[in-house]
Amino acid sequence: IYSWRAIANGYHEQSGTFTVSGAKVVENVNLVIDAAMVTISAGDGVEIWVNNEKKGNSPWRGQLFSGTYIFEARKAGHRTTTLSQSITSSQPEQSYTLDTPTPIIGTINISSEPAMADVYIDGKSVGQTPMFTDVLVGEHTVELQLSGYSSQKQTVLVAEGKTASLNITLSKAVATTTTTSTSLSSITTGPYKVGDYYNDGKKEGVVFWVDETGQHGKIVSLAESSSKLEWSSDNAEQKRLIGADSKSDGAKNMAVVQQISDWQSKYPAFKWCADLGDGWYLPAIEELMIFTLDNTVHDAVNQTLATKGKTLANRGDIYWSWSSTERDYKYSSGEFCAWLVGMSGGYTGRIGKKVDGYVRAVAAVTFGESESKTASPASATPATQVAPSKTYKVGDYYNDGRKEGVVFWVDETGQHGKIVSLAESSSKLEWSSDNAEQKRLIGADSKSDGAKNMAVVQQISDWQSKYPAFKWCADLGEGWYLPAIDELKIFTFDNTVYDAVNRTLKAKGKKLANKGRYRWYWSSTERDYKIGSGRFCAAWGVCMSDGDTSDSYKDFHRYVRAVSAF
Repeated sequence: IYSWRAIANGYHEQSGTFTVSGAKVVENVNLVIDAAMVTISAGDGVEIWVNNEKKGNSPWRGQLFSGTYIFEARKAGHRTTTLSQSITSSQPEQSYTLDTPTPIIGTINISSEPAMADVYIDGKSVGQTPMFTDVLVGEHTVELQLSGYSSQKQTVLVAEGKTASLNITLSKAVATTTTTSTSLSSITTGPYKVGDYYNDGKKEGVVFWVDETGQHGKIVSLAESSSKLEWSSDNAEQKRLIGADSKSDGAKNMAVVQQISDWQSKYPAFKWCADLGDGWYLPAIEELMIFTLDNTVHDAVNQTLATKGKTLANRGDIYWSWSSTERDYKYSSGEFCAWLVGMSGGYTGRIGKKVDGYVRAVAAVTFGESESKTASPASATPATQVAPSKTYKVGDYYNDGRKEGVVFWVDETGQHGKIVSLAESSSKLEWSSDNAEQKRLIGADSKSDGAKNMAVVQQISDWQSKYPAFKWCADLGEGWYLPAIDELKIFTFDNTVYDAVNRTLKAKGKKLANKGRYRWYWSSTERDYKIGSGRFCAAWGVCMSDGDTSDSYKDFHRYVRAVSAF
């Protein structure tokens, strides 16, 4: 009589006896597998490893013999998560969920010469130089592209918690020829309004502003620089303040520059304007904003420019235009900054003086006494003379028995326009006070129509408690809304409109914040602003201290002024 045992890895052990009595004995043993079907999950794009062997992508399902295992969830650039688990066949089906691997973050500091180059990291557009951006640790391919320059790629290795720096000098592509002269063949006569073609035999351009008398105005040149130019090309000049700090008078800034020795070689953007002839200058930031950021003026000017084949950049284009206004702010490489307008976001910004930007010149003109009698009054938008009743102009007090405010914009008839409320919020309010709402895009993305943004907000459940800035406006009554960013900029940034509106508001004891005062106003326009691998939903606002537009997180507190259409 013999005893036997059958042992195999992954199978249940079996035993028994058999008797040998001179005859042949055959004993068949069927082993029973000792295993379970196991499912392991850890999120999308994650690899599942078992005892240091790659099994597949999450979720993975397979058979494991009884025993002790270490499960791992791995993802490039992320911290691996693990789980130790004993498997037995007593439970045929088993499921386990590992924590999703967490990102391991480093930073890339990218600068270029010249700046404002488009940045692509691993083929994805992330912004323009100079910039800091968070990325996953590991190797990344950085590509820079800039019109007029050859694109360049570099590979960079980023470590956890460290900053990898790239400073890339771009090589110029084929040079283009700058055209700075225009034909003065067709002399024009007034009266003039915003958007009119102007030609007095010496200067040729398009009217973008007229004063209250109608006798004086400003024109923008037909031509612009065909390539980007530096504000200043001299290293020593870039690193000092020269006193060109007027925000409203580019001619004054031009005069400051022209007092500098050899300014023509040191200040390319200013030289381009001066080369057009006597009286042309690089516009101050507030002059530049009128014909670039005010939609009505931009469209009126552009319609005329289009007939000459000389259009302004479209809103939304990645396009930077220089102003003549410098700012007392030192940039990373030591040079001071100057103000410019970014068409892509519809905002003003400041950047180092050695950066390349496009240039368009402006000039002040006198229309003459005979022309002034019927010339349109000035505003940020072209407004014609109006009839004596039921018509309005910018700065008028408005009260129809339901709504009371001050007119800050009118259409060509003078019978329709927009008013700003007499009152403003007595304290700063959040754009959104709800944590979940702050972290999502709701679609209030119109830059010119605040009523449209207001309607989007009012479709949200319990919006009155979640959107304090919007509620404040709605509480004024039917038709009031939080202005879109372009609407807000008309009565805060345009000096002529600001002054006209403020005179009337002061008479009512309800003035706007003073220019130069650190005071932020909310607009109703949100922005899809991304940092690194995360999304931070923000909204646009206006800062009165430096004439800046900027986005802020929605839980920031800002002042609110409502507007309404009539």
